[in-house]
Amino acid sequence: MRTQKQIPAIPTLPSRFSIDFRNRLPERTAFDLGSYGYVEPLELSNPNKMNLTAYAVGTESDLYVTVINKTHAGSHDAADAQVTIQASGFTAGRAVGIVLTDGEPGNASLMKATLGGALITNSAPWTGKWTPLGPVRNGRITLTVQSTTAVIVKIENAKTE
Repeated sequence: MRTQKQIPAIPTLPSRFSIDFRNRLPERTAFDLGSYGYVEPLELSNPNKMNLTAYAVGTESDLYVTVINKTHAGSHDAADAQVTIQASGFTAGRAVGIVLTDGEPGNASLMKATLGGALITNSAPWTGKWTPLGPVRNGRITLTVQSTTAVIVKIENAKTE
């Protein structure tokens, strides 16, 4: 007799998205959430020379910017990053974000992670949530990216809302 393993439900997303969260590493899932569209040019001004990486992709209706703060206590450079995103050539509307973290900013040694405030497991549906980031003023959104975390920012085009 063959037994079947129960597969958890997959979160509901708009039809243009197709993501299977089962048996995924949290960082891979975070990358999937922020990788819809075409690669967009990105300028990164980093006067303090922090260990940051940023990527941008977009469509006509959304701009996704992923910011990864790679500073951590183990390299004695743990610091929160103040980040300002300026959406150029895009009429920025509402902005939301989702955070990938181990729950203890600066400590890169923990072997756990949450995305959008929820664990990603192979035994339960993922319940992470996007969080409003505050006002977008003149196409600009400012946020803090804590040490050893990544933030995916989704800026919606005001013309398509």
